Amino acid sequence: MYFELKDATADILAKSRRHGELCDLPLDLISSEAEAYDIQAAAQDALGFERKGYAIVGSSDGSRRTLGLTKPVFSEIPGSSLLSNTREFHLPEGAIGVQSEFVFTILRPYPDEGEEIDLRSVADAVLNCRPAIGILGRRTRRLFAGENAAIADYGLHVATLCGSHMKDFAVTELADIEVTSFLFKETVLMGKASLVMGNPLNAVAWLARELQAKGGASSQTTWLRPGLARRSSRCGQNSTWPSISDHSARSSASSTNRNKDDRMRTQQKPFVVEVRRKRSLPTKSATLTTRPNAERPVSVTIKVRP
Repeated sequence: MYFELKDATADILAKSRRHGELCDLPLDLISSEAEAYDIQAAAQDALGFERKGYAIVGSSDGSRRTLGLTKPVFSEIPGSSLLSNTREFHLPEGAIGVQSEFVFTILRPYPDEGEEIDLRSVADAVLNCRPAIGILGRRTRRLFAGENAAIADYGLHVATLCGSHMKDFAVTELADIEVTSFLFKETVLMGKASLVMGNPLNAVAWLARELQAKGGASSQTTWLRPGLARRSSRCGQNSTWPSISDHSARSSASSTNRNKDDRMRTQQKPFVVEVRRKRSLPTKSATLTTRPNAERPVSVTIKVRP
């Protein structure tokens, strides 16, 4: 793609994200991953907000199948899209789903010069953790399969809705946290955080390697670990928010084989995503709640723009 065309593409993506509108960009013409990340960087600059960290999408097998990816992708998070204690969020055009997430704050520059990137060093660098609800979406009317279009389109990131810091956060227990999703009080997904690269912190290590390979460096910042994505058509309009991915059914089936002791142990540390309809709201609304352990939950009312 020519330099001028890259800049024009970035400007159009930024305008679409800023106004919550869709565009007709032919992102299938992007020829390489490097070109896709160049376009994303230019689109972030055109958007104009300070960046607050990184978002990873597609860090589990199920989420990649749902999103048409073969490997994870990442993007920087604009300051306007990293929200705390948000009670209501209006979905923009092109929203495609939600996912349960961890937001990690890094204590120090990572990795230090000569430091090996592995689970041990990541655990040493993490200061704290917050549960979050991630909103995913596209800025284009056409749907494009593959990583290049997703990368250029801000890594499919729309917003990260953060909760409070976990009081009893322990990096050694992250992989054992159980994930359960409810739709109108009915369980639709059960799984474990270990389904994300074996341990959520492995996603942070993966991101550090990607940034290092691209010549970037991480400083004291906020990192996002996406969880289990669930695709969706828009709220209302005879649709369900969210629908169940292929991964959901498999995780739910495997969880029924645990013995009673395992069930009692994991119930002490649930990571819950609850989706329920609020009676006082119109049908094009849903309330999502994410709760790790006995911590204060993240609860956001999701609405479709009129």
